[in-house]
Amino acid sequence: MNILIACEDFRVGGAQIFCLNLGQALEHNHNVYMYSQYRDYVDSELVKQHYPKARILVPRVPIDRAVRKLDRLFYKLGIDWSLREHFVIRHIRATIKHFNIQLVHSNMFKSDYLFGRAIKDYPVPLIITMHGNYETFLENIRKAKGERILNYMQKVSYVISRIDALVYLTEKNLRVLDELDSNSISVINNLVKKKIYNGFLLKTVTSAFDGRQMLNIPDEHTVFGLVARGISEKGWEATIRAMLAMKDSKKVSLILVGDSSYLDNLKLEYSEHKNIYFVGYSSNPIKWINCFDVGLLPTVYGESLPTSIIEYLSCGKPVISTSIGEIKKMLSVNGRLAGCIIEIRDGKADHRELVESMTYLHNNSAKR
Repeated sequence: MNILIACEDFRVGGAQIFCLNLGQALEHNHNVYMYSQYRDYVDSELVKQHYPKARILVPRVPIDRAVRKLDRLFYKLGIDWSLREHFVIRHIRATIKHFNIQLVHSNMFKSDYLFGRAIKDYPVPLIITMHGNYETFLENIRKAKGERILNYMQKVSYVISRIDALVYLTEKNLRVLDELDSNSISVINNLVKKKIYNGFLLKTVTSAFDGRQMLNIPDEHTVFGLVARGISEKGWEATIRAMLAMKDSKKVSLILVGDSSYLDNLKLEYSEHKNIYFVGYSSNPIKWINCFDVGLLPTVYGESLPTSIIEYLSCGKPVISTSIGEIKKMLSVNGRLAGCIIEIRDGKADHRELVESMTYLHNNSAKR
């Protein structure tokens, strides 16, 4: 079968990693093509790590930068029309025909919407996986913050009218569907819907990488670590502040794996603390996670099934995190937790609980 796996882009993110891993797995029995809406939003190192043979197709948009600026102007004026989308949709249709695509699997709302429009009248099955950004966009509209999509619910309704099956990671992914009109809800009731957790094939780190030695971390230190996208909602500063508040803060180290201007600013702000290590982006974070004693993700983001927690657990590391999406279920086995769950209060991970959880796992190696 000729399968096209689509995502808005292939930069660092759980949905993107999932797509690459899925493509790698399906390639054994099918002809697989990957689709990104942006040529310049493809992280070659990420692709090389997860699906080195990936055939990534991208649209050819003439004078792309100028087109994007024009679209931003339309958006600011409240005009719900995009010149770039016109070119992307045309390219999608040409791609479907040229490669005789027999099934499309789309990921993330913007990709779902464009593919729904592009193949509206094509007899090609369209499956989507919801990764959490549907409810994030709805929350942005309600709270008047972040990126807000014009006529969002109408577009969600359009996606639902075209898809043949819907995969979700956690029940909260489906909440946005409760906001649809009765006609759309009737369509939803007749859809194939299935909850499927993400998984990945654990890659053994064959090189003799010793992050602790490289960073000169004392052997007696407990090493906490955080791997995530470089946005504030993932809990970077909450983690730093909690570590510094520990009574034994001089006997622990913190490794932060990620890259962004936000993290650059944090690095400058906390540069005096020599036991906090900003190691930057890694296409293979497993090598760093193996150096941790405890994995952290005190997130307040709209998580579904965080890839970093899958990676922490696959390396046998206990986890301290908030209970968003499936996180608590991910850590639960027979009524016990593989780590600690902390509450969110006033939109932030509870500082006291985070300090206490880190202190407890620092002092209790048997629990770890």
